Amino acid sequence: MSDEVIVFLTKPFQDIVNGETLESLKSDFKKYKSGQSLPDTIGRDERYDHIDNPQSVIDGEVSHIHIAKFSIYEEQYKRTSEKHLVYCPAAMTDDCYLFIDLLNPKAHKLAKNPQLMRVYGEIAEKFRNKR
Repeated sequence: MSDEVIVFLTKPFQDIVNGETLESLKSDFKKYKSGQSLPDTIGRDERYDHIDNPQSVIDGEVSHIHIAKFSIYEEQYKRTSEKHLVYCPAAMTDDCYLFIDLLNPKAHKLAKNPQLMRVYGEIAEKFRNKR
């Protein structure tokens, strides 16, 4: 991986996360994805690859990271929360990602909504076809 991680934002994401919160989230995400460090705000990182999800979500590698203030001593896989950063990687550009949404609260329940997942899959497909 390169040191330069690029993050794009959907318009809806920009509407719900902005200012210092957005800059902090982007900075921590970039540190994590570049391999520099595991910030204490970054938790479990998982793909939405459940068989019940639309194929576009699976093909688009739509993923989520649990976001909260975690203990620096807690193993990443055990860091879970009800706040998820939904994102996908670019298909043709290394270290390039799209922030799709921030599910909060009740992220696990929201992530089971097939209509919402279809929207995420469509967004990921459009982004990945360009990048």
